[in-house]
Amino acid sequence: MTTHWISYKNSENVTIIFNLERAARFRHYDSGNESYVEVLAEGEAHSILLSTDPGAYQDVLDYIKRTTGYELT
Repeated sequence: MTTHWISYKNSENVTIIFNLERAARFRHYDSGNESYVEVLAEGEAHSILLSTDPGAYQDVLDYIKRTTGYELT
């Protein structure tokens, strides 16, 4: 069984790691460089900002597309 861990830096430059398979909800806000994905996992909201961590932001979008079939742009 493969787990899908994500590592990202938040706006305070703190690295956070959590398992995307635990996500209960995804929310995408598309606004150019200010875009972000919010992931609700185990009762905690994680905001992955494009401007702060573009690699993690894209990884989450790719995960959502791969697992749900929905493409968020």
